[in-house]
Amino acid sequence: MSKRRLDFTLIELLVVIAIIAILASMLLPALNQAREKAKKLSCINNLKQLSNTFFLYIDDNSGFFPHCGKNSTGLAVWDTLVLPYCSNTRSVKSGAAKMFGCPSDTIARTSAYTAKRSYGINSGRSMNDDRFAGIADSQPKSTKLNRIPQPTKLLVLVDRITASSTVIGGDSRQNVSCSPSSSTPTNEQLAFRHDSNWKRINMYFADGHVAEVNYYSSPILGVHSLATPAMPFGVFTVTPND
Repeated sequence: MSKRRLDFTLIELLVVIAIIAILASMLLPALNQAREKAKKLSCINNLKQLSNTFFLYIDDNSGFFPHCGKNSTGLAVWDTLVLPYCSNTRSVKSGAAKMFGCPSDTIARTSAYTAKRSYGINSGRSMNDDRFAGIADSQPKSTKLNRIPQPTKLLVLVDRITASSTVIGGDSRQNVSCSPSSSTPTNEQLAFRHDSNWKRINMYFADGHVAEVNYYSSPILGVHSLATPAMPFGVFTVTPND
């Protein structure tokens, strides 16, 4: 009986390598999609955990949401106010503090000690008008939970565009505003990290539920005749249908 030939020729080896490369190219998109889906679900889970900390804060503060805050005016930023309800440190090593950062937020932070913040609190169009108020702004003023007629339709936190200085306790990009006086259109403040089409985004609402929504849909922007993606009404205001 002749001995079976086990060695490969160069051509056969190249064919095997080509087949492996083809299989890898077919699997890679699916793996990337699965990875991004996992990041989106992690982001949703972060917002859900933050909603729980907000409710604990509200219970201890006469039913009011935390104000947005601004360090330069002596007001603690909203994340610093709710942080004690989930962690005693803002360190990057704190597991609880990591809920303030979206896993798809890859902007490098300048601080090596303070955890990143990826979400902005809703400041609405004007905190001086009860109809068009959001949750809070940089004034020592915020909305009371029991004064919201439709909590399922009022935005609290949303994925926000960040910068290297956007960290817990920092003044950088801690809110989202749809005020006519804002220098940046609302849709340019938002971070569509989980949608390559730049339409869908994660939002936490005043009743505590978290959802991925189409920002450009009428339930989100509102039905007001002046509502636009750059200056929405809808879920950004206490009275979404005005």
